[in-house]
Amino acid sequence: EKTAERVNAKITVVRTGFPALIARYKKRIGLAVGAALALFALVFSSRFVWDIKISGNADVAAEEIETALDAYGFRLGSYIPSLDVGEISKKIVIENENLTWMSINIRGTVAHVEVREAAFSEAESVAEPSNLIASFDGQIVLVEAYGGKSEVKIGQTVKKGDLLVSGVIDSTALGYRLVRSRGRVYASVTKSFSASVKTDVTEKAYTGAERSYKSIEFFSKKAELFKNINISYEKYDTIVDTERLTIFGVELPVFITTTRYVEYIENSLVISDEEALSKARRLIAEQMAVELENDEILARYEDVKFDDGYCTLDVLIECVTDIATEQKIQTEQ
Repeated sequence: EKTAERVNAKITVVRTGFPALIARYKKRIGLAVGAALALFALVFSSRFVWDIKISGNADVAAEEIETALDAYGFRLGSYIPSLDVGEISKKIVIENENLTWMSINIRGTVAHVEVREAAFSEAESVAEPSNLIASFDGQIVLVEAYGGKSEVKIGQTVKKGDLLVSGVIDSTALGYRLVRSRGRVYASVTKSFSASVKTDVTEKAYTGAERSYKSIEFFSKKAELFKNINISYEKYDTIVDTERLTIFGVELPVFITTTRYVEYIENSLVISDEEALSKARRLIAEQMAVELENDEILARYEDVKFDDGYCTLDVLIECVTDIATEQKIQTEQ
């Protein structure tokens, strides 16, 4: 201080370190409490499941696996020390015939669920005896039997449910034996399609008015941010969007759900007979694209009716299709 006075200098004291930090913020108790609570929340929440990641599934939906886990109390927010993951995995595999193995590994707050699905090999299915039966009425045009004994001939008429290829083989040397019937049996069949379209329709038009509300879901516990939700709209659509919160790329067990209520009105609209018929044909075309994908179309017949405000279109399609459907032969083990 004496040296500073001689040279006319000002002294500034800077204190550093943890004691200085405590002294600096000792009057701002809220920050200290907040930091303590944040630290406590971090340590406390680390004992709960924050996220569930499922792998190894192809045919079994992840939602189905999540539902099975939830039935045994394994979900977002589950208390990790209380979970017997080995027992849960074992029970789920026993109850689900599509799964042969499941492993649950919890790393930190993330549960990694790995499954192995049941594989039905061709060798196993060959061993199962079966017949081929007709799925439609029709007239046989071609028989391609790779297993079993053909019971029909070209030109023969069959009914739905009739036996086409038998899995029961009568051999003089070996006697009766059961085999799996395989192959294709093509027949000329008639498939029918129908569609009805109203000529007096109601058209939806949005007014532009809407209201939205948010809710927070934390560890599977949902909290509404608005207690009283009053929607005065007479007619409205409900649109729900859910977003998961992330911090620095880490997914948190917190979901923000926004629910929108969008108002609309209905206007009456009369369409012409030509428009109604065109729409009916489009509907029929969509059905045919699925039902006739692998068929050879021979002829098409249409019947159009306008009655009681409806346009009804009936279509008959003559085509060649594979009518063979495999049916297992029930045997006593």
